[in-house]
Amino acid sequence: MKKLLTLTLLSAFLFMQVAAQTGAITNISVQQRTDGSGLLDVLFSINGEENSYRIYLEASLDDGQTYTAIDPAFLTGADGLFLPDSIHHIVWDGYGSFPDIYSEESILKVIAIHVIGGGVPCPGMPFFTDDRDNKTYHTVLIGEQCWMKENLNFVSDNSWCFEDNEVWCDLYGSLYSWDEAMAGAPSSNAIPSGVQGVCPAGWHLPGNAEWEALQAYLVDVEEYPVSVAGNALKSCRQINSPLGGECDTDLHPRWDEALFNPEDDPGDLNYGTDDFGFSALPAGARGYTGMWFELGQSAAWWTATQSDGTTAHRWMLDLNQGTFNQHSPYKDNGLSVRCVKD
Repeated sequence: MKKLLTLTLLSAFLFMQVAAQTGAITNISVQQRTDGSGLLDVLFSINGEENSYRIYLEASLDDGQTYTAIDPAFLTGADGLFLPDSIHHIVWDGYGSFPDIYSEESILKVIAIHVIGGGVPCPGMPFFTDDRDNKTYHTVLIGEQCWMKENLNFVSDNSWCFEDNEVWCDLYGSLYSWDEAMAGAPSSNAIPSGVQGVCPAGWHLPGNAEWEALQAYLVDVEEYPVSVAGNALKSCRQINSPLGGECDTDLHPRWDEALFNPEDDPGDLNYGTDDFGFSALPAGARGYTGMWFELGQSAAWWTATQSDGTTAHRWMLDLNQGTFNQHSPYKDNGLSVRCVKD
């Protein structure tokens, strides 16, 4: 996964999503221009099994202790999609991005991320690492909200893996009771909620109003009908997805095959299109009695807002429905968590 460059302390990495195939960045060449401009020519190719990738660069100015995402304004040729088995050329303005501390001893990360579906990463933060357990999450910007692209998978005192199998946590994230998701914080419906809860530092558990804002963006701004707005949030990974290609898969993580009558209007078939990069996957749930439900069929996330003493608001997507709905189950149920950037 990591290939060390031979030029000064520069290095390049390939980071892939859980759903992506293993690949490598190869044929790397990094050259510091000698005209005093501070520009670096970064040449590389991608040896991967996916059709296309997005490229991001990070730099360390403290000998690899910390890395900072490089502002795209100081990169030339880094936008768009990158194909495997081709030579690519990106120019980095090192002095422009770090005018006071840049040096030729900086360490550079070249990151290739394969993305299925639409969406754009949050500016300056295509992904981040949770310092508590070193797990990495990708980000997606939807309207003015910066969301985690995956469900949280932080092991806490009262979290579960579906059927107590860690494989499902790795693929779909952990399940939490509402009290565990809140980490002792009081209910909030503010924007932002102000509840860090079980989320990493700098992120928070969104309140019901923040989920309503997400739905309003889909319906009012992007003008999706309420009846299919939820499909735009679902990952396209599904058994027999009509989109075909890499969306059509029976490999986890994915949605089960949608149930419908072939004689019905094909428009009644609700399948994920992932138009915004939210990439919702059906982690199922743990009932308050300890029963397991609907892996592959439903996705449900806690909000930071309670309904009453025993129930709290959740938002849910279902295999055979295109809507994006709010419900209020018992707080002792085990549901997924998505965090929003503070």
